[in-house]
Amino acid sequence: MAGTGRVVAVSRDETHRFSKTPRESITLVTGLGVVGDAHAGALVQHRSRVRRDPGRPPTCARCT
Repeated sequence: MAGTGRVVAVSRDETHRFSKTPRESITLVTGLGVVGDAHAGALVQHRSRVRRDPGRPPTCARCT
């Protein structure tokens, strides 16, 4: 589904926490995610998803 959007906030955190710290900017890397974020990487980093399928590539929450 193509469309237009507007980014109103970006966040990242180096550790797995409930909330992430708002930032002025982030750097996105294709296939890896947000530089410096605990969830960045070629494989899924969400703790609950790692337990189910540690070799799975990351996907957005709406896509799973």
